This record gives sequence, structure tokens and C-alpha cells, in this order.
Amino acid sequence: GGRWAWKVNLAALSQSLPQLLDDPLAPGQTYAGPCRLIRGGKSDYVLDSDLPAFRLRFPSADVVTLAESGHNPHFDARSGFVEAVLSARAGLALDGATDSRLSGELVQ
Repeated sequence: GGRWAWKVNLAALSQSLPQLLDDPLAPGQTYAGPCRLIRGGKSDYVLDSDLPAFRLRFPSADVVTLAESGHNPHFDARSGFVEAVLSARAGLALDGATDSRLSGELVQ
């Protein structure tokens, strides 16, 4: 049993902030590949009212709400966050091989 550790690459995040804030999808474009939105139940960053617009752009997405978490579920609810990530990944694995759904496609 190894241990999980979370390290934030603050320099890379700061440098990439303009690209992170920009919407990489053109108007009307969607991402049809697998996607999981993990949000904190105590956060007002992603509201239920935001989900219809999110699902228009990511129609295959599922949403996991970690009720005990705030804005940072990877810190606030580590075990739930890890379970949500691993269960999503496990759904894409085929006998240890990479499922083609991992790559996804942009659809106009």
C-alpha cells in the first residue's frame, strides 16, 4: 500500500491561467468523450443551475457531488475524491488495456 500525496504546481497553474480561463470549445462545439465533474456539496462554485449548460457541452458527463466537501474536494474529501476518480477510470479499463473512450472527440 502506497500513499497518495497531492502537490500543486503553482508556477504551472499561474503561467497557464489565461488558457485555463479561456473556453477551448468553439460556440456550439461539444466534447463527446467520457467526463466526470467532481464538485463539493458545500461549494457554490458549480451550482445545480449550472449543470444544464455543462451537459450541453459535455453530453456524456456524469456528476459526482461530495456532500462533505467545499470548493476543493481533493483536499476536503480526499477518500471520496480518490474513489470518484478511480471508479471513473475503472469504468474505462479493459483488462488493463486503455479503452478508446479515453481519447474522446470534439464534435461541432
